[in-house]
Amino acid sequence: MNNVIGTVILVNPYKVQIEILNQEDISYNEDGYSYFYDGVNSYITIRGVNEIKQVYHITNMFEKDIPVGFSDDSLTQNKYIFEAEPLGEIQNTTFSFGINSYPLLGDLVSLTSEAELKFIIENKDLAITIGKMVQKNLFPKISVDTLFSNHCCVLGNTGSGKSTTIKTILRSILEKTKIDIFDPKKVNSIVFDIHNEYFSDNEIDVHHLDILNDISINLEKLTKEDWINLVDPSNQVQLPVLLKALKLAALMNEESEFNWIKAYAALEMYNNVQVDANAKKTKVQSLLRSLNDPKLNEATLMFNQFGAVLDNHLEDFQNIIKMYVETHSRTSYENVKLSIDIYLSEARYSVSKLEDLEIALELVFLLEEMKGNSQIRSYCSTLVTRIETLKYNYSENIFSNESNKVEKFNSIFKNDYAVTILNVSQFDNIDLKFISSYLLTYIMDLQKKLEIDRRGIYNVIMDEAHRYMNDSSNNGLPTIYERVAKEGRKYGVFFFIASQRPSELSGTVLSQCNNYFIHRIRNNIDLEFIRKSIPFITDNSVKRVSYLPTGVALCLGDSFSIPFELKIMIKEEEPATKVIAPSIQWISNKQNKNEISP
Repeated sequence: MNNVIGTVILVNPYKVQIEILNQEDISYNEDGYSYFYDGVNSYITIRGVNEIKQVYHITNMFEKDIPVGFSDDSLTQNKYIFEAEPLGEIQNTTFSFGINSYPLLGDLVSLTSEAELKFIIENKDLAITIGKMVQKNLFPKISVDTLFSNHCCVLGNTGSGKSTTIKTILRSILEKTKIDIFDPKKVNSIVFDIHNEYFSDNEIDVHHLDILNDISINLEKLTKEDWINLVDPSNQVQLPVLLKALKLAALMNEESEFNWIKAYAALEMYNNVQVDANAKKTKVQSLLRSLNDPKLNEATLMFNQFGAVLDNHLEDFQNIIKMYVETHSRTSYENVKLSIDIYLSEARYSVSKLEDLEIALELVFLLEEMKGNSQIRSYCSTLVTRIETLKYNYSENIFSNESNKVEKFNSIFKNDYAVTILNVSQFDNIDLKFISSYLLTYIMDLQKKLEIDRRGIYNVIMDEAHRYMNDSSNNGLPTIYERVAKEGRKYGVFFFIASQRPSELSGTVLSQCNNYFIHRIRNNIDLEFIRKSIPFITDNSVKRVSYLPTGVALCLGDSFSIPFELKIMIKEEEPATKVIAPSIQWISNKQNKNEISP
């Protein structure tokens, strides 16, 4: 074999060492092709028995003095030694990742031919191309079947090329919809756009929605988990209070037979809550008037201009409300609290307006204070503030329940576009967790209701996922992210996770990914997390990740026959994110830049 470059001199389960026969002639020509040794990251082929070719990846190279003879005073000869890690085997017309047997000492080694590499990385029927191998003029074809029917992860520090990679993948899909290879109504890719940077508004087969201003979410459809994600209560004290308030609000608003609870809340609020008198008056009057009872309406007129009930009407005011409560609750006023506890045990977690939750929360505080829990309000001050903030920020937009906005929300799931971009750039981390969790739950429930042959495939791109996709859960149950990671395959729901801080992601979610595009990462905590969480990666690859150039990704997983470094293609219409250099931004208009000395 005139293309042999060396022989195997050491074998262990993780690597081989190769002695180079002629270090002046490592490169060669064969079948009209020139083969050049490119150093570390080159590929070599070891030809063993039964015509099996084993492909290895060079990870280390060094010089070593090797004795020429067998005596102690023998001369030594300087030799090149290569170390390489196993990748897979070529047998007949099939390449398989991993090796079934190990090379033997003395086996012959050659550079992997271009034909062999093409066979390994381009043997795909329906595939996309998003870049070029760093050390070879080859463009790997990535199977859409393995890439979009598994969870995928794109990792890398800021500016390393994560967004470009995702845009290029989506662009490759859109190009196939434009030439009618893919049906745009079946692609179903949904992007959580954290920085409002994905595609222009006039892009064909792309639908843009501003989550804050374009859609509306019906509060009554929120589950217990949704409310926990939205309000973000502390686990020890605030969570039980929130859940009780949700049930109480449901009783007061969904069942007319429990309307008396509003009257009870109004009287207890007036008698016991120490707040601004006029603010108290407004809440009490609102509760009583919502019951549309003539006597209660009469009671609302007994307030003076300072927010208090007139002294000569106080007893009448209290008796009117007590009589209403006792009549409709069919129990004495003193036993009302016990009745409420019984009803709460069977109630649902449902609220139609945030104002109702505030009222219910106030009554929960009263009930707790009647038990002697005088510190409950101070313990829940942040909970109250959070609900007030939600009401102030979102009552007129995302929770407005406007019919046209509800229709736009439903349009996300009508599959009329290949890619739906959800602009969530206005939300903080807590709100992002709620919105992403709610939509994922909605998609999973939607898919579960459909028969298998009617289900589509949803690929959900979670940008900056470390901000909201983590292990934290206030109710001790798995998060929706973990449920999708574990069960999404059964229902056709798959993640495309992008993050610059993998160590802050849910370990459960990351371990369920089958494909990885890893850009430059330099944080030691993140590198260690990657090493422990990604089964395909080696220690040498982890070390290499710190030095990857911008726009280059280490590709690992089921979609890649072998691990390789890929230079991602950048489309002219999708320029990489740029930072204006201070040397340009700071220059005075009066200064001729050419005259500035270095």
